[in-house]
Amino acid sequence: MPNCPILVIPDVHQDYAFYVRCMALISGRDIGEVILLGDLLDAKTASGKLISSVRSLLHSVDRLFHRSQIPVTLLWGNHDWKYWGFRRKIEEIGKKAESHFKFFANYDLSIQTTGVLTEEIDDTGRCPFDLWSRAELVTGRYGWLISHAGVHSSLWPAGADLEDGVGRLNTEMKRLAMDPFSDWKNPLLGAGPARGGSDAVGGPLWQDFLQEFTDDLPFPQIVGHTRTPEVLREGRSYCLDACQQVCGILHPDSTLEVVEVGI
Repeated sequence: MPNCPILVIPDVHQDYAFYVRCMALISGRDIGEVILLGDLLDAKTASGKLISSVRSLLHSVDRLFHRSQIPVTLLWGNHDWKYWGFRRKIEEIGKKAESHFKFFANYDLSIQTTGVLTEEIDDTGRCPFDLWSRAELVTGRYGWLISHAGVHSSLWPAGADLEDGVGRLNTEMKRLAMDPFSDWKNPLLGAGPARGGSDAVGGPLWQDFLQEFTDDLPFPQIVGHTRTPEVLREGRSYCLDACQQVCGILHPDSTLEVVEVGI
């Protein structure tokens, strides 16, 4: 639905209850689209570690994609990308995870999460990994650049406007997604010193909002990733990853409304 408010849901981290509280805002608000800022996977709360929470979340997001009249955009998060990179191995051994504990532990992969990722969603025959086959790195709405962790000006295509730059970055990310380990040093996948990486600054999956983000692109940004107890702001830009307590509603007049959805 054009020119309608957009619901922006930051890092869910398998917290199904948080996702439900955010989605409840659709009722009565004439929401025209849902944008998920990435990191659906890997729990940050005790409830998110429950297999039932992982399963319910993935089933619900799948229904949003396939059965809802509301368009949905899923963005890559660094946690999601990790599972995507190992998806062939996960599909091979995920249902017997206990016997491959060392493999999962070495790459910080959750046994509960990998087990659910090998299941079919409902009775459709779709693997949950199919959700990320349509994920994007960045998107642009109402004059804002939206991504998981933010785009540093050094990684923005020179001279590109919002639409052109989004298109170029997503094209490059689609190439990387075809074989995640073929170009693993690509700066779009890199982590900066704030997250223990060797790149000068983190890419859109890893950039730290507190230590690396700068509000110096021609347009403001909405991001998640940097987890703090409250919403962060740098210039015109916002980080909404407030420990599953808030989400955003982006209005057609380009204003961002921060909505508390904590228990």
